[in-house]
Amino acid sequence: MTKKQIAELKHVLNGLNIATKYLNREDITICTSALPHALSFYNKEGQGITPMQKFVGSDLCYLLNAKEYLSRFIEQAEAK
Repeated sequence: MTKKQIAELKHVLNGLNIATKYLNREDITICTSALPHALSFYNKEGQGITPMQKFVGSDLCYLLNAKEYLSRFIEQAEAK
């Protein structure tokens, strides 16, 4: 892998880190409309939305997995 390719992967990893930091902010709530009868809030359209865990039991956990995998991949590429 070239140094340029590794630098591009580091840029992608940085973007994933920025996105994760945004999602982890206290003022950001992730909600689903799949559980409309659970403890919900209602949006302006009257649709029930239920807050959910950000990185536990949701597809967002794949974001953390991707960051970890990419980080290890970059480390291995730099070691060669």
